[in-house]
Amino acid sequence: MVWVYKSDDIWAVDCCSSCHDVLDGRVPFEWLAGEKEQYILAALHTTLMRRIRDGILIIQ
Repeated sequence: MVWVYKSDDIWAVDCCSSCHDVLDGRVPFEWLAGEKEQYILAALHTTLMRRIRDGILIIQ
């Protein structure tokens, strides 16, 4: 049995549906070693910074 885990919203990244399909593995893509993780971390950083800037997340 395979358990699918829906991550918390804090791990969500803002991206278009095409990029989301590739990152989630619904569309095949030939990644270089470490490339997928690099893009995910960059997207997460950008998303979190945008949410802080827009007042959606507040850091005290």
